[in-house]
Amino acid sequence: MSIFTNTRVQCMTNFDHLPNRHNTGSYKWDKYKNTDIIPLWVADMDFVSPPCISEAMIESAQFGVFGYSEATESCEQAFINYVSEHHNIKPKAQELFWLPGLVCALHAVCRAYTQPGDEVITFTPIYPPFLYAPGNSGAKTVEVPLDPETHRPNMAWLRNAINEQTKVLLLCNPHNPVGICFSKEELAEIATICLENNIVLCSDEVHCDLILDPESQHHSIATISPEIAQQSVTLMAPSKTWNIAGLGCSIAYIPNDSLRRKFIRECRGKIPETNIAGLVAGEAAYRDGESWRLEVIDYLRGNLDLIEKFVAESNGKIRMQRPSATYLAWLDFRESGLANPAKELEAAGVGLSDGKDFGLAGYMRLNFGCPRSLLEEALKRIKSCLT
Repeated sequence: MSIFTNTRVQCMTNFDHLPNRHNTGSYKWDKYKNTDIIPLWVADMDFVSPPCISEAMIESAQFGVFGYSEATESCEQAFINYVSEHHNIKPKAQELFWLPGLVCALHAVCRAYTQPGDEVITFTPIYPPFLYAPGNSGAKTVEVPLDPETHRPNMAWLRNAINEQTKVLLLCNPHNPVGICFSKEELAEIATICLENNIVLCSDEVHCDLILDPESQHHSIATISPEIAQQSVTLMAPSKTWNIAGLGCSIAYIPNDSLRRKFIRECRGKIPETNIAGLVAGEAAYRDGESWRLEVIDYLRGNLDLIEKFVAESNGKIRMQRPSATYLAWLDFRESGLANPAKELEAAGVGLSDGKDFGLAGYMRLNFGCPRSLLEEALKRIKSCLT
């Protein structure tokens, strides 16, 4: 057991409490500094993180030495135990590479497995770094739209987008921003397509522990078949689930030795090592954070019910397909009557993420990982724009 996580604290949080994050250096809140705009954009939650994490970090701080760090055996084992129990992944420690974030991991994937002029496919709309990471590595981003009615992948469209220059497929599983959980059958077909065309499949699974729909299940890409496990990179992190994104702790699971060496070569000297605070927090989350995770999922379901009711009462001006995962609602404002939803919503006092940054104008992404009273006020302000 880690010397920094000996104290076990029951993970209980009052999710109705709104911490005052103004003027704290919060990327989310200080975007609208000195305004009355409610920030429901960038994907971190307005909940205090689990006490088990705070206690572990306090013990680490009291130790008082903050040198260069790497994942300890207990940290690695906490992650291995967690994903083995929850996702049926059985990684070996040597198959893991720890990073300070997943955006830098997307860039490392593109650098490792493409050459200038190669192509990288991704399903759109999509979290913006999926769109610009290939170009930053000299490759071309190829967008394959999700079905506009179901928000699910169209395999014929995927096959038609592939050519000899296609080297990587970047998958967001569960999907950000539409919140779908890919079915095992969909993932198996995507895996088959990648295997047939010798495409490296990178699956960003950062939201995999926030499955809101009781009927849905997350399937990690590495569990689909032994063959795709050897041709894939799985990216995971405790950041979204336990609200510790600012601490920078993520994991790349790469069973194939050759792919892993190429990936690590593109990280060394270009991406900072994971810092001790992130590793301590990540270990505590994976080992002791389960009760908090279940509590936050239950609270998020209540918030999502509120949004669904609001959308139903908008008389078609806003549409939404209920997300199965994440704390992100993908709202269709095309019939809202708003010429510029992002600007007009800000004028009404609500800051959402503009869908055009995700590759689909006319939509907005709303982060409902916040106290219900704040969400209620934000929805009231959105409603004022529709009348």
